[in-house]
This record gives sequence, structure tokens and C-alpha cells, in this order.
Amino acid sequence: MCGSLQREAYRLLRKLIVEYEEYFSHDVLNSEGRKVFEKAVKIILREHPELKQLVSRVRRKPTLENILKMVRVVGVDWELENQV
Repeated sequence: MCGSLQREAYRLLRKLIVEYEEYFSHDVLNSEGRKVFEKAVKIILREHPELKQLVSRVRRKPTLENILKMVRVVGVDWELENQV
């Protein structure tokens, strides 16, 4: 991904996880969490259309576990995020 777009997508995904209590209800994304997730997905799919199937699965079942799986596949670099 491009530098600034990559950082933005990472920032959004990290925000979902770090601010878990605000964006999840019973381990499932709530409406505010879905908004943040969709912003990140828009950026990710622009650069990686091959992840569309994974994103579709997470959209169908937006659990914390599935979000974390997606984060691992996308390869969020937490160190890079901390430097931004």
C-alpha cells in the first residue's frame, strides 16, 4: 500500500482493536465500529482487491476474531503505526 493510505488503514484497524469497548458489543462490531471498518476496507480493497473474499466474510460475521484474522492477513505493522 502507499505510505499515507497504508498508515490510515492501519490506524483505523488499530483504533477498532485498541478502543474495543467503544466499537464492539458482545464481541461483534456495533454500528460505529462498522463505520470505521468500512473506511479501512475502502482503502485496503483499493490497493488489494484480492482480499475482497476475506472482507466479505468479515462483513457477514464482524466478530473480534474475524477482525483480528483480517489484521493478520493485511499485515498491520504495529511498530510503523506507533511511529506515525
